[in-house]
Amino acid sequence: MESVLGIYGAGGFGREVMDIVKSGGKVFDKQNNPIKINEIVFIETEPNKDLINQVKVVSEKNFKTITNGKLYFSVAIANSLVREKISTAMLSASIEPCLIKHSSSIVNDSSIIDTGSIFSYHSIITANSKVGKYFQANVRSYVAHDCKIGDFVTFAPGATCNGNVQIGNHTYIGANATIKHGSINNPLNIGDNVLIGMGAVVTKDVPSNVVMVGNPARILRRNDY
Repeated sequence: MESVLGIYGAGGFGREVMDIVKSGGKVFDKQNNPIKINEIVFIETEPNKDLINQVKVVSEKNFKTITNGKLYFSVAIANSLVREKISTAMLSASIEPCLIKHSSSIVNDSSIIDTGSIFSYHSIITANSKVGKYFQANVRSYVAHDCKIGDFVTFAPGATCNGNVQIGNHTYIGANATIKHGSINNPLNIGDNVLIGMGAVVTKDVPSNVVMVGNPARILRRNDY
């Protein structure tokens, strides 16, 4: 049976993800088996174009009615709550998530990666880390050894997380932000729904539901859902 991949979101990141797949990036199912993709489409909630970058654009409803192959999806949207909502809807329609990995990205064999993640150009996960569902690793982002990353977390381009760090669900690490390392017995902890601003340097634990900015990073305000 042929395989059809729907990339949900045809914005900037969605087009980057499309390029990853079209340029020879690898796609894996939820059992981490490689998938040969025969057709790729963009999915938009309300499409206003038939083609974007020579790729067909379909609605979510029409994607679900495709019958010429097994359907897989990837959500290329930064907003983690939207990402979760779309993923839930796709799963309820028995459409499988997939993991997309650029050929230049590195994921160490000792690390555990959950379903639905996207690894962009030159992104790196080193030894013995655990990454949750629907993780997005943008260009040149980095997760070092012995880290635990929650579900629906986003690393913007150039974001760096050093070793022995724990990050909660729905947290966003801004472009070129740096997270200081913890230790085996005392990991540095970042809570749920945290927004780390671009270029911030995080040197200590961060509670849930806050926006952090600056060097060293400080709480700017609450980050309400």
